[in-house]
Amino acid sequence: MHGFYIEENSSEINLKKSKIDIGLTGISLKTEKEYYIDECMKLYNIFKIKSYGTLGLHGILIGLLLYQMLKVQKIKNKKDKLDKDDLVLFDEEQNVKI
Repeated sequence: MHGFYIEENSSEINLKKSKIDIGLTGISLKTEKEYYIDECMKLYNIFKIKSYGTLGLHGILIGLLLYQMLKVQKIKNKKDKLDKDDLVLFDEEQNVKI
């Protein structure tokens, strides 16, 4: 991460410039490089949380789809069994209904 900062800001390197960082823990004085790296890490953490949230949501949706597929398959199996039983009850060769 440090190398990226130097490559992007090679013409403006001045480690003596300071920025004031205000956070939950208090106020601190940081160099531009430290401030840049901290901001990149914050953005990376936000990206990571969003990515894991999206993956989790997709996992839940896949689970629900699998549950629905199994439910539909059970209903189809029951319907096929009833159709098979109906064929036995209403046999066309005997022309007799029970």
